[in-house]
Amino acid sequence: MKSALATIVIAGLIGANSAICLGQRKHRGSEQRVFGAEDESFKRPFALPEVILNILSKDPEIPDTFGENDTPRPKQVPNSWFFASIVHLAGPDEQDVVVMGRCPVCGANVAPFWVFRPTRDGYEQLMFGGGLALELMKSRTNGFRDLETSYVSTQKLWTDVWRFDGQKYQRVPGKKSNSE
Repeated sequence: MKSALATIVIAGLIGANSAICLGQRKHRGSEQRVFGAEDESFKRPFALPEVILNILSKDPEIPDTFGENDTPRPKQVPNSWFFASIVHLAGPDEQDVVVMGRCPVCGANVAPFWVFRPTRDGYEQLMFGGGLALELMKSRTNGFRDLETSYVSTQKLWTDVWRFDGQKYQRVPGKKSNSE
């Protein structure tokens, strides 16, 4: 009787543990890892808080489209110029943010990408780069996922890897991935 009860309890624990593991795997797999200039679907859309919009408003990479026709530039760029998504670069508890520019901040088959992480005082920018796509890689440097940007030039695919140096992401010059 005791052995039958023990077998049932053990089988129940194994089943519960398996369900938890499968649930966690499904959750991890649902995080978006690739963001593309030609794909405006973001799995975890995120409305940018004022602190990130303030950082972006001061970014020299944001074009000054307001100098034309005597239209004054607003103090803050609008949220509608960007797509954003929550990601996890270092662990499951933080909520880092990938931001992709959309028109008028984008170009033909190219978009600017920013990566932010939360701090006590708001957010800090960890990375800025442009390209056709930004991918969160499985590899890590200093505990943070490596990033890869890609772009097409002269009908060839080029990639740059970005590695976290402990404070910011640094670009490792790219390579041609698709040659004739």
